Amino acid sequence: MHVAVFTDFHESSMGGVQASVRAQRRGLEDFGYRVTIFSPPPAGAAPADPATVCVPAVPFFRPNGFPMVAPSGRNRRLIEDQLDRRAPVDVIHAQTNLGIGILAVQIARGRSLPLVQTMHGRDDVFAQLTYPVPYLTTTILRLLHRRYVPHRSRVLRLDDNGCAHNAWRVMVNHANAADRIVIPSHHFAARFRNRGVSTPIEVISNGLVGSPALAGPPAHGRKPSDPLRVMWCGRLSPEKRPIEAILAAGGVDGCRLDIYGEGPWAGRLKKFISAQGLSDRVRLKGRVSQDGVLAAMREHDVLLYSSHGFDNQPMVLLEAVAAGLPVVYCDPDLAECVPPDGALRADGPSAGELTGALRRLRDDPSLCRRMSDALRAAGDDVQQTRHSRRMARLYEELVAGRTTHQAQRDPAEDDGKSA
Repeated sequence: MHVAVFTDFHESSMGGVQASVRAQRRGLEDFGYRVTIFSPPPAGAAPADPATVCVPAVPFFRPNGFPMVAPSGRNRRLIEDQLDRRAPVDVIHAQTNLGIGILAVQIARGRSLPLVQTMHGRDDVFAQLTYPVPYLTTTILRLLHRRYVPHRSRVLRLDDNGCAHNAWRVMVNHANAADRIVIPSHHFAARFRNRGVSTPIEVISNGLVGSPALAGPPAHGRKPSDPLRVMWCGRLSPEKRPIEAILAAGGVDGCRLDIYGEGPWAGRLKKFISAQGLSDRVRLKGRVSQDGVLAAMREHDVLLYSSHGFDNQPMVLLEAVAAGLPVVYCDPDLAECVPPDGALRADGPSAGELTGALRRLRDDPSLCRRMSDALRAAGDDVQQTRHSRRMARLYEELVAGRTTHQAQRDPAEDDGKSA
């Protein structure tokens, strides 16, 4: 079976969606599937990959630092030509609802191919925290999206403000254009159902492929007199709340915090750390590969995850499970992402409440060891193989259903359509 994956991030870039797509590709290829990826070009140098087709990006425009593809006729023709060259294609799987995701909808419908749509993130929250003039920007984006994908679905507003409602109107209508929706977590799937999604939803977790960085036991053997080695990993931007993490670690005597990642707030965080007098205890480590993240997890005592009200299923939490690294978090929605005995949820999202959870681990090294043991026992749950098997069954079901439907159509109806 040949699956065409459409994504708005080149596979060489860092981020949760990229890690998810890489793992899904590897899992499917291990099952004997053929995978072709359509994405923007890399932001920098990247090894050539015959399975990846780079679609030209909009020049001089990189929202959040990433190249963006416009759903233009020229780009559609380029993709159509590549699909013809690589035919046959059995399924289109869109991992985005932006430019390339719009092209995925159009091309799947034009070729009568099954369309699977994965919804990864809280566009409603991201827009409010990062877009310039959020309501105006999301209104423009909604109107542009509606030009390419019909907005036929009534989207319930619930308690959303105008900006969030604009984002949900795009997300719901885009999702309803697919034959099947894949969402990695139950809590995020419920948000779509509550706002009016009618397309069937499959909750299929993201996963990890094996890594040499996970070989051997983790180095989680600290004594009460040892510093608590805390790790934070993610995009350096407001929706991930790195400032709360810095303040939380800064409030714990005998605590060191290493921050892994890059993003628009890198300079701001450097200044904030200095202003707080924490330069000797908080370090910005910059961009690290997934293997680098997993290796670092083996050398820390706890992962501090300060995001609240934003994430769906953060890949870094799955990485912590695989590495046996205890987790401190504050968002109740993320409870389904980590085994309860391997994580400690703060009483609330404030820096002070996160500080309280870190102090518990500092004062009780045995708790860290018990949490690490619980995570390692659950390590098989985050392996990509089991989740790729479910995705493969979904593809096969859709292809079989499409073939049966086409075989049962009235030939006279086809003749009328071609006349």
